[in-house]
Amino acid sequence: MPSGSLELAKGSPEDDTYKAEVRERAAADEKRRVLVMKGSRMDALDWATDSLLKAATELEGEIRKETKYWDEILSISEKSWSLQRTRKGARNAQFAVRYGPPEGMNHYHPALLQLMTRSEPCLQVAGCCATPYGQGR
Repeated sequence: MPSGSLELAKGSPEDDTYKAEVRERAAADEKRRVLVMKGSRMDALDWATDSLLKAATELEGEIRKETKYWDEILSISEKSWSLQRTRKGARNAQFAVRYGPPEGMNHYHPALLQLMTRSEPCLQVAGCCATPYGQGR
């Protein structure tokens, strides 16, 4: 039964001040709890923002590398160099540049292919700046 019901328990003035202190402490605790929750949410949002910005920066770098790679492939193809995939039917197979005289293709097959690799400063291809065989070499 709650205190003060049926007028059986008359509170003393000390009880009223004690109850007021308890209410004040409870209100202060609630304010602190709300501040902690807000701070925790803000920390989580800051972390998520930082993670998204880092991922976007990495993605932008990868896009830049991929664009440069495909620009180089197009450039080599436009210079009449023969390009081929290293594995037929493989989705992510590297490209290779076929160079040298076409007559020796069967005999010197491994020596006449140069893999195209992605590297940071530039695309590494043997003879990528030269002209194809038989065109002013």
